[in-house]
Amino acid sequence: MLKNFFFLFLFIFSANVFAKEVKVGLFGFIPYAYEENGKITGILYDFLNDIDKEIRPLKFTYRIYPYNRLLEELKSGNVDLALFYSNEKAGTTKYQYHESLGNINYVVGINSFDPKNENFKIGVIGAASYGDEIDHLDEKKKIFLKDYAQGIRMLEYLRLTHLVMPSTGKNHYCQNDKIRCPDKFFRNSTKINEKNNWLHLGDNLTPKEKQLIKKAHDQVIKKKNLKYLHDLLK
Repeated sequence: MLKNFFFLFLFIFSANVFAKEVKVGLFGFIPYAYEENGKITGILYDFLNDIDKEIRPLKFTYRIYPYNRLLEELKSGNVDLALFYSNEKAGTTKYQYHESLGNINYVVGINSFDPKNENFKIGVIGAASYGDEIDHLDEKKKIFLKDYAQGIRMLEYLRLTHLVMPSTGKNHYCQNDKIRCPDKFFRNSTKINEKNNWLHLGDNLTPKEKQLIKKAHDQVIKKKNLKYLHDLLK
């Protein structure tokens, strides 16, 4: 009995010691990934952690970045894995490896969004890509934000007329934080499009390792019966 326990311990120890580190970059927005009591949490962290548990030869380590910085860290090789929208203008499409969970993108604001109306100021996360419907708007009409909470505050202070919000962020605030989900703005929700996130994998990973991540990713989605990123909200 003790001998069997020893070999089991040795196997687990060896797997952890010799597992290859995969540096995962997370963009730091609630509810996706954020620090709480000195620990990383959030639905994106939990999802990727579930994937990590399915892959014995690899071990994910996590770090949170501002969105713009995350893109640069991926391109420079300091991040091996990240999950975000396809972003041609940021030069990250070469790292797209596998399509993942999507979002429904909305515009909320003081009234229903009409891009033909000249009198709007719309909040977007800096460097993010939401699809042609938003990306091709006049840059002078955009206000670049660090997170969605900042955008909601700017709506309240009338420094924005509209804010782009993926369904995950929108559902989080309206389900869990009514103060941050003022009805006068959120009742005017205009659906813009649906857009999938992508697993972006860096050059430090081998083709075999990328396949292992893809397989584990698909297993987690199937096991949890997921379609959208907001399905991960509790």
